[in-house]
Amino acid sequence: MLMDQRMIAGVGNIYADEILFEAKVRPDRIASSLTSEETRRIHRETRRILRRAIRTASEPEFPSDFLVSRDARGAMCKVCGNAIEKKTIGGRTAHFCSVCQV
Repeated sequence: MLMDQRMIAGVGNIYADEILFEAKVRPDRIASSLTSEETRRIHRETRRILRRAIRTASEPEFPSDFLVSRDARGAMCKVCGNAIEKKTIGGRTAHFCSVCQV
């Protein structure tokens, strides 16, 4: 749902991954299964991550602390240390931590 351009424009794979990581929600969750608290966290993190993206738009790389910055693909989770997983969901690649995101 985050990458549905009819809902909100400008959210691609990397921003969606980061938003969901910070909101602690797995990318393969069905939108209708989210609690109101999870929806609030996603909304809050969407605003925060997109503001940061706008501020750093002129930088050639994503911020190094982003979950899947170009330099960090295949890295370990910055919170728990487990490997970041990669999964194709709806024809797009998603990166997430199966421990931190539920």
